[in-house]
Amino acid sequence: MDLKAALKGKLSEKQLAILNKSFDSVGQVAIIEIPEELQKKKKLIAETLLKQNKQFKTIAEKVSGAGGKYRIKKLKVIIGSKSLTAEYRESGCSFKVSLGKVYFSPRFGTERLRLAKLVQPKENVGVFFAGCGPYCIVIMKHSKATSCVGFEWNPVAVKDFEENIRKNKMQTQVQAVKGDVKKTAEKFKGKFDRIIMPSPSNAIEYFKTALQCCKKNAVIHYYCFSETSGPFKKRLEEVKKIARENGKSLKLLDSKVVRPYSKEICQIVLDLRVK
Repeated sequence: MDLKAALKGKLSEKQLAILNKSFDSVGQVAIIEIPEELQKKKKLIAETLLKQNKQFKTIAEKVSGAGGKYRIKKLKVIIGSKSLTAEYRESGCSFKVSLGKVYFSPRFGTERLRLAKLVQPKENVGVFFAGCGPYCIVIMKHSKATSCVGFEWNPVAVKDFEENIRKNKMQTQVQAVKGDVKKTAEKFKGKFDRIIMPSPSNAIEYFKTALQCCKKNAVIHYYCFSETSGPFKKRLEEVKKIARENGKSLKLLDSKVVRPYSKEICQIVLDLRVK
């Protein structure tokens, strides 16, 4: 039984129509979005969801989108355990995630696995905005890469990342580097065969740094927001301009819409070969 069906008779038809039945599941924590019109009913909604899903210990409400220096989604516990530290599994890997203190979304699990399958044997991979390490760890689990370095400046995320490296026994393969990648990547110039940039809101600001860290013929996976209508051309021209200004050129290998963001905006990824 889905959430709307379980609440039938407890909420009016009008209330059921605006109820968002989807939610994020991160280990033992469920994260839901409650419309303003249903705020007075949120405890009932949370209690119903908790009864339906025995694996959850905490139901939390998302009270803001990703924002601030560290792109954190603010959460508030509605019912259950007050802890927002989740134990999460994805693609055969284990993660500790300090929800509400680090950026993390389980919705990109398929995309992380896609990238892992593109990685070639003996590649050195760099991940900008690495968070608690899901890209690095999934890549090392499902590829024959030599190494993966993740750059992250949120100290809480770095702490989780280091613990997740130990959890997955990847101390010799994965490295967490703390600090702003524009500064910390200085010693990694010309190091990487592949760079992943999964921060759609500000990756453009770091594209020059990514180019500097690339080996010859490296690949960059560049994530950004774009208009739903004709999403690729303008964004591709933006990064091509940056490449030209830095004495390089780009070849588009693939492009796709990762997810809708609103009616007018979507998140896309451009897979780019650096020449």
